[in-house]
Amino acid sequence: MRLCIIQPDGSSAEVLLNDNHPSLETVNNDILLFENYLYKLIVRSEESFDSIELFVGDYSVPLIYNASTGCYETERDTVFSGCFDLICVSVNIDSGYGDERVYCSKYLRIATTKQTARQVEQMLGEIENNLPNFLEICFSCSRKKAGLIKNDIRSIWNTLRMIDEIISVYEGNYGYFRNHKKSVIEQEVAIVDVKSMRKVDQESLIWIASNPDNLTGTEKESVIKYKEKYYAPAKIKTYVSRYSYDTYENKVVLGFLQSVIGYINNQIGGLSREILELKNIPDSIIIQLPNTHELTGRCIYVYYKGVIERYEKKRDLLQELYYRYIRILECVGDNVVGLPKLTNTFKQVYHYRICYECMVKWFEAGDYTFDHLNYLFKLKTLSRIFEYYCLIKLQTAVVQNGYILTEASRVVYDIEDDPEEINNKYIFSGHGYELTLFYEPLIWVNRLNEGMNLYSTGYNFTKCKWNDRWIPDFVLKIETSMNEYYYILDAKYSNTQNVKKRYLPELVLKYSSQIASKDKFFSDVIGVGAIYPGDSDKMYYFKKNGVNSSKQSLPKYFSLTIVGEEDGSIALRDRISSLLDVVDALEAEVNLIADENKEKVIHERNFSNSKEGNTDVNLEKAEQEGNSISSSKKIDETGMYGKRCFYYSRGMCLRQKIRCTIEGNMCELYEHKNSRELIKEESCRNFIRYMRKGKINRVECSASGLPGCVGSDKCKFYLKKKKK
Repeated sequence: MRLCIIQPDGSSAEVLLNDNHPSLETVNNDILLFENYLYKLIVRSEESFDSIELFVGDYSVPLIYNASTGCYETERDTVFSGCFDLICVSVNIDSGYGDERVYCSKYLRIATTKQTARQVEQMLGEIENNLPNFLEICFSCSRKKAGLIKNDIRSIWNTLRMIDEIISVYEGNYGYFRNHKKSVIEQEVAIVDVKSMRKVDQESLIWIASNPDNLTGTEKESVIKYKEKYYAPAKIKTYVSRYSYDTYENKVVLGFLQSVIGYINNQIGGLSREILELKNIPDSIIIQLPNTHELTGRCIYVYYKGVIERYEKKRDLLQELYYRYIRILECVGDNVVGLPKLTNTFKQVYHYRICYECMVKWFEAGDYTFDHLNYLFKLKTLSRIFEYYCLIKLQTAVVQNGYILTEASRVVYDIEDDPEEINNKYIFSGHGYELTLFYEPLIWVNRLNEGMNLYSTGYNFTKCKWNDRWIPDFVLKIETSMNEYYYILDAKYSNTQNVKKRYLPELVLKYSSQIASKDKFFSDVIGVGAIYPGDSDKMYYFKKNGVNSSKQSLPKYFSLTIVGEEDGSIALRDRISSLLDVVDALEAEVNLIADENKEKVIHERNFSNSKEGNTDVNLEKAEQEGNSISSSKKIDETGMYGKRCFYYSRGMCLRQKIRCTIEGNMCELYEHKNSRELIKEESCRNFIRYMRKGKINRVECSASGLPGCVGSDKCKFYLKKKKK
């Protein structure tokens, strides 16, 4: 199978596709592609098949069948847009009856504009420093090729997981090995005092004869007589029994640690050599590179650097464990290069058996070459990396505005479409508000997400069809004592003109007109914006005020640049502050109206009471009406809504064990959820503690789902623990 690449000047280049997966050792150095140029791809094959799918990296590219040529081809487009450094083009074909095959090209070099290269290096650097699981997040992989489903090929990820398991097993069983280690009783030659002698044999007599200086004179008759004098030995050579820990099992336990440490050292050396080799770009590629573009290996270096750092950390932990074990086992480890013999000790003694199980997993998983490691090397598109970069920047900007991060968690919106292990919900508190930053929340048509009172109205006016959800990149929720406000933001790795002409109109149509708030006539969305990379701080508003209105029109429509480094963080802090100022103005307006209504009620009551000639009935009626108005005003001021109550969870009142129906009505049990903190320790059977490395990682109430307890004396779901 061949891939024909029609270049911008009309010339063509062919790339062979085969069923071998690409390797960094065999990069195609004949063709140089550009991420912002227009290309057309044509798939030529003599095979027959039922279906075909083309992938550039991990992303599918639509194919059209050309009846005149009998080939499948793409439209002329920037098919390599968003690619960086190296890319693999693959074709998946289905010949029917479940026979699926994948044909891949060698890695192709992608040149980017100098501005893009500079931005990506900066983004990767900041993401690497701020996201702990950077490698898993930014580098996608085919899970089957990486050996994560079938262990026929070991991958870097399950190797690291196996090493983590080995460290956990050795740390967790250290106490058992110290107190219950395998030993044997051995007879050891020793020179002891005659009084401690238990047995005299031929070797003892030979030793006495060979060491006459050990004899001392005695007045008692002795078997040793010389020149009419009797002698007795002061010391004698004999055998004593002692415990020996130099057993096969102990030597294997130590030797296995040595084997894993040696394996890690070999991998670190191999990866370091790969980095040196990849730094040399061949002349055949350099001569094709114009001055406007740049060809770097930044993502490769970051990838290998991250892998090396992980290996080094694991090696340090294993070496520390090795020195601890060698002190208690008092033996020298064997050279373990394969699965050791399964002895009775490994079968029957728990801590030896659990170590042996680790050895089985390690040696039966096989080994991987650097070709297998390269299966994982698929950098995600620049747009995806930019989203992670924006996530870090937005968190930093909120914190710099004086808000404290109180919780970071991961919400699974759709189990079938949840590939990434990354926190997507961040809660901040400060200045009397609670801010929640959602990353890629699902806004459904037929249900609400926990903590978000938004839903999709269902119709997609852009594509003229119904849909079941919206997935904005970011939603910033600002919750006050009585109200909720939302900003919806989308990250676009593009330029100012594209954002203004193409992306922002689509965002405004989707998120401003097609998202609503439950039980409200008007949406709580007060702003929709597009954020994109830039060299300087810029923010454009797409609403004019030509009549000098004293109040701003909402929702706001805006575009905002994200600038790197510290200056960019300061600029974004000020921009976020200006968005939060809108909430301050809205809250001031609400409070002003409340004060005016209160004064009006007081004035009406005073006027009614000052009327002359009123009967007692009229006075009583006026008092009742005044009290009624005053009472209703108090309800509005308290803002008693169930979802804001400390005892609310999953639609239930924890204090009454009934459905919560508080929607502006008076409730004597109401307490605002920010007025108290949840208890992190409780003797309730519903209270769950999640442990990690012997320490409490987090707690949860199984009845309410809250990350803590509201108090056993307040909660009707409280179950007292049974006495042991």
